[in-house]
Amino acid sequence: MTRLWTAAALVAAIVLVLLGRVIPVPPVVTGEEGSRTDLVKTRIAVVTARYDFQQKELAYHRFLTRPLSLIPTELRQQANEWDAGGNRQVLLQQAHDKIQQSLDLGHAMIPYAQSGEAFFAQLRSYDDDLMSWSRTLGARSEQLRRSTWPILEWLKAYPLESGGENREFHAFPASNVVRATALIQKLAPQLDAPTADATTFRRLALATDDLWAAGKNIPSVNRYHDGYFSALRRYDTESLEVAAVPEAAALSSQTIRAWLIAGLLGTVLAAALLLFLAPAAFWQRFAPPAARLAPLTTRLSALVGRLPRLRPRPPAPK
Repeated sequence: MTRLWTAAALVAAIVLVLLGRVIPVPPVVTGEEGSRTDLVKTRIAVVTARYDFQQKELAYHRFLTRPLSLIPTELRQQANEWDAGGNRQVLLQQAHDKIQQSLDLGHAMIPYAQSGEAFFAQLRSYDDDLMSWSRTLGARSEQLRRSTWPILEWLKAYPLESGGENREFHAFPASNVVRATALIQKLAPQLDAPTADATTFRRLALATDDLWAAGKNIPSVNRYHDGYFSALRRYDTESLEVAAVPEAAALSSQTIRAWLIAGLLGTVLAAALLLFLAPAAFWQRFAPPAARLAPLTTRLSALVGRLPRLRPRPPAPK
């Protein structure tokens, strides 16, 4: 009965080894489903952010069709004219007009800057989720290696603060635009004060400097968003095409090695099963008779008897 149970256990072990190589293991721990769900959400978010950015960009460009001079420089020139004894009433009226133009510029630039930052943040999330999704494709992701190069090239075009390599301009946060616009609005009433002088003009010119710096740098960064988005969309489309194609039928070296190990283990278990169930006549054919072992046993006993026996040492005298 013991032999039958042992034989059944060996047969079950062989069957499990073979089934482990034939039945595919479902991708429970690969995170593929989670990555796919995140990618779907990110696609919707980035398209929504792009639409909002395009609307704000259009409104900002429409505002720029108005005539707008270099107001910070002009305010400093008016401060010099004030010191030179120019007509103060005229200078104050001109300064009022320029400050109002600056405030209009700030209010038009704020939503444009904020939507650009939000769009870029969604683009980076889209990039990260695409890379996570492509890693779940296994060996097939190697087909997408060349498609990552355009993405890297667009990223290099951004300034250092945004993770790029461009040193010609700098990233200008939208919060700085909000702060500069609020400062101009706070300083504007000083033009109506009796103490208004050339220092008031220079103080307002300094406040408008940040707004003009933002007008130079923000569009320089935002102009790369559409190219970055197009490269990501192209990679997304190619990754879906790669995922739709089943893996190649050719076995990899790792798969071949696994099959060889499984076959060797199955062979060893089958041989052990056959030897275990072999009849007694089979073992008598290869096992040496007891008569042949008798002389060897006698010699070993005699050799052991000649060995000196270990005796305990007598205790040392105190």
